[in-house]
Amino acid sequence: FFFFFFSPPPPPPRSELEHMLQRGAMYVHGRDRCMRPILVMRAVELTKFSSEDALKLTYFWLEFGMRELLIRNRIEQWKVIVDLRDVGYTSFPVTVLKSIASSLQRNYRGRLSGMYLINMPWAINAIWQMVSPLLQETTRKKIKICDAKFAEILAADIHPNQLEKRFGGTQPDVTVSSGGYEYPTMPPPPYADPGQPGCVCVEEEGGKECVGGAVEGA
Repeated sequence: FFFFFFSPPPPPPRSELEHMLQRGAMYVHGRDRCMRPILVMRAVELTKFSSEDALKLTYFWLEFGMRELLIRNRIEQWKVIVDLRDVGYTSFPVTVLKSIASSLQRNYRGRLSGMYLINMPWAINAIWQMVSPLLQETTRKKIKICDAKFAEILAADIHPNQLEKRFGGTQPDVTVSSGGYEYPTMPPPPYADPGQPGCVCVEEEGGKECVGGAVEGA
């Protein structure tokens, strides 16, 4: 793929990751208003993994997304929601997130459309200042640190029909008991509001950036 500046290591087979997939540290749920798939990261579960295992899980989902959920020259990026609920100052997985951030920037440059940090305790803002310098300016501009009104911020870019209830949407929350973490949960349309204009795509470093509503016909 022409997006890669470096080739990431091949992800391990699903069978080797089952125990991690089942915990729901990362999973795919829905698409945004431009049909980009959404990767959810639950930081409270990431604290239970080593940086190496977290990277394996990240590579697994992103490579899966590139094969199965993206469409060349039409849908080429993803959104990421990082949920920091129940994560304290001392348990914040700073090493894990640093590794993920550095790897994504190195191996998947241009693929990130936007990232939302939600449920962030005020004390963790200081740790974020340690992580953010690792990112290029273009990447930092795509990251939104959301306050208590995060549902409104998410809804501006993602239709409520594509979001779980815990994120202000209408879809049931994915849980371990529902078995919904191991495979993508892709709710049916709508992806955008009636009459919302289609996405406008422009070239950016490493790929295309699309803004606006849903793709034509969505």
